[in-house]
Amino acid sequence: MKKNSDIRNILVLTFLFLLSIIPLGFLTDASRDTFAYAPLPNTDYASPDLDLEYEALENMADYILVESDIAEYSPEREIPEGSTAESLLDSILEEYGLNEENFSFFYRNTFTQEIYMYNPDTLFTAASTVKVPVNMLYYDAVNSGERTQEDGLPYNASATDTEGDGSTPYDYRPGSLVPLSYLMEESIVYSDNTANNIMIQNLGGVSAYRHMMLKYSDNTYPDAFFASNKLCADFSFDVINYLYEHSSAYTPLLEYMKEAAPGTFLQKYIDLDLFPVAHKYGDYDGCLHDYGIVYTPAPFLIGVFTDHVSNAEDLIGVIGETYLNYTLSVAEPTYVRISVVPAS
Repeated sequence: MKKNSDIRNILVLTFLFLLSIIPLGFLTDASRDTFAYAPLPNTDYASPDLDLEYEALENMADYILVESDIAEYSPEREIPEGSTAESLLDSILEEYGLNEENFSFFYRNTFTQEIYMYNPDTLFTAASTVKVPVNMLYYDAVNSGERTQEDGLPYNASATDTEGDGSTPYDYRPGSLVPLSYLMEESIVYSDNTANNIMIQNLGGVSAYRHMMLKYSDNTYPDAFFASNKLCADFSFDVINYLYEHSSAYTPLLEYMKEAAPGTFLQKYIDLDLFPVAHKYGDYDGCLHDYGIVYTPAPFLIGVFTDHVSNAEDLIGVIGETYLNYTLSVAEPTYVRISVVPAS
């Protein structure tokens, strides 16, 4: 009997051991250099004793979450103890004289799930920030098989806009077909207005594409939203949140957003080697905005929208750095080398 009991105890211990290692996965050649950093609330996994490095992982759905800890980073700006996203913004509003007439904001910490919005419903001239959801509509069409990135979109002369950056009006003539892949890159990396106009026209025009964009939000918006290029912080948050939650469907778009306007707006005071920033700025007629994803160990989403605010680009950079340091001041995951989770 004792022998059977010993065998049973060994089997139970073996079973418990296997359960304990499953969450961390099995290291394979394919995953040996993969690091995951997504949060797992209320779970405390033991971290192996490994050399730690930073690598931004685009699709968090494919990776297991790991132990929580404070990120090793020395902030330039000290965050007062007990701060919240709201209390930090209150200080910024007071310091810069901002109000609901000239400023909107959103923030989401994907680790703590703290979400804060200021003045979410006021419509601002969207400028080039609208190019993100326009591109998402085309990536959706490619992913569904409705289009390919090699498709050529007709270029109507009325789409031409030479005031902004980009090469579309110089590389192609009205009446020609412009490859969708070219338009996707030009419209995001170089904020090419002609490229964006061609994409909008081939979606059916302003009212059509703006109704199509509602797929990224569950909220309702006033008639003015559908009549012209206007967005609010509420809708912009829904767009970036959808983009983040479905990152694997928009990988090229996120890479283009990291390349766009390097070292400006939200990227201005952030060390991009440590914390890549996928963003899209807008600048038109006194309205300067930027929104996107900052890839701290657990990424945060942020949007800053201004209307005739003095030194707005620098202000956006200061806000980006402030919320970077705030995000890093709360518990974040330790980097742990893990394997890719097998597909179910």
